[in-house]
Amino acid sequence: MTVASNPTAGRARLPRNCVKFEVDPRMSKRDIRDYLSKIYKLPVRDVRTEVCPTSMRTDSGFCRSSAMAYYLK
Repeated sequence: MTVASNPTAGRARLPRNCVKFEVDPRMSKRDIRDYLSKIYKLPVRDVRTEVCPTSMRTDSGFCRSSAMAYYLK
């Protein structure tokens, strides 16, 4: 779990009492809430998640299916 950078101006700007994290996709909202409240001792009001797509490629260079794809880093 790492803190993600937030824009300081514009539509994507977050309120002062919000923080954006990048987490493992396998973590649920409950896992995130428990982690923040127990490790950092933060009062958590709400947890919102978003799954962002990544670029994918296969050995041949074409994305045929998600089962054959490798995620680019």
